[in-house]
Amino acid sequence: MAQYLTYEYLQDHRSDLAEQNRLNEVRNIMYRQVVKVFLSHRQSEDYSVMESVKGFFYEQGAVYIDWRDSNMLDSMSFEGGKKFTKLIKDSQKFIVVATPDSLKSVSISWETGIADSAKGYQNITLLPIVHQYGTWDKRDYYNFYSRIEYLDNQWQVIQADNKSAVPVKDWIRAK
Repeated sequence: MAQYLTYEYLQDHRSDLAEQNRLNEVRNIMYRQVVKVFLSHRQSEDYSVMESVKGFFYEQGAVYIDWRDSNMLDSMSFEGGKKFTKLIKDSQKFIVVATPDSLKSVSISWETGIADSAKGYQNITLLPIVHQYGTWDKRDYYNFYSRIEYLDNQWQVIQADNKSAVPVKDWIRAK
């Protein structure tokens, strides 16, 4: 049975993930890291959930979430859209935070389309987040992309065809 990241895990580990997030941001400032991971998410998703998700990836380097960027407050303007597109293209990997309501988001499909044409499907993955004991159903275009699951005592990226898996940290570091 697939094991996905849960809202309950994020809640239970919120303080640890917040600390990891702070350490990551200090490291990013100190070393001026380029954005490695662009997190695409539904804009109405709970702020604390997204902060925890960002902390979840703390070991992977710079993680970008748009609402933390004061330069992107008006991402729907022409200039904002150009900056946004450049950030997506310049990031090494693209992760869609796939929550129960994420398919309702217009921006996720727009961002994923940009990432797909710029990076190819092999550099895009989904991070399903479910409620404990809940299931996650692959839907719509989500079927084309790999997904992150807990497998063999570690978080791994499972290819869409289910034929291979690689640890998340290795997937992010791969060019």
